Amino acid sequence: MIKLILLDIDGVMTDGRKYYDKEGTVRLKTFCDKDWTAIKRFRALGIEVAFLSGDGFNANIAGNRNLPFYLNRSNGKHSDKVDFLDEIWDVYGFHATEQISIRVADISSIAVIMSKLRAHPLSEISGFKVLSSDDLSKPRNALPPTDGLRFVLENNIRIIIRPSGTEPKIKCYVEIVTSDKSIAHSLLEQLRPSLRELLS
Repeated sequence: MIKLILLDIDGVMTDGRKYYDKEGTVRLKTFCDKDWTAIKRFRALGIEVAFLSGDGFNANIAGNRNLPFYLNRSNGKHSDKVDFLDEIWDVYGFHATEQISIRVADISSIAVIMSKLRAHPLSEISGFKVLSSDDLSKPRNALPPTDGLRFVLENNIRIIIRPSGTEPKIKCYVEIVTSDKSIAHSLLEQLRPSLRELLS
């Protein structure tokens, strides 16, 4: 589930041009109205949008729209945007992701594994209770059907299992949202052996 969209502004929300006054102060930038409409729609869906930029001029633009703003360049000092991730994770939670792939000798075994998972719904994975599951071949929304299964576990763990579309592999995508990076990595360590066994 998407909780936050983090955007730069110059060259992303704008065409990259700046308009200055006689004193060399930035007074104007060109934006696209459709981008702001998209941001409004994301927020209406409960998805936060924040900006991370090196230009302090953009702080007023974000503030006027009540959007969080992070500045990585001030007082002549420049910080790498990656350095702000810990601060952002403190607010929105740390999202750990991982992909587990198992290559098979017989590609038909992938269909057997998927059929088994559909016929025998999981109640837990690696000791974590399965709170809900979805068969993505029978979507409940407007998305097109795809051969995959989605599981939501306790501890804010989400897992998607599906065949590879290009290789003889079955793949598992894991997402964990926690308040602490070390907790998320610990949960991943706990899940890996069970997921590899599940896909084999």
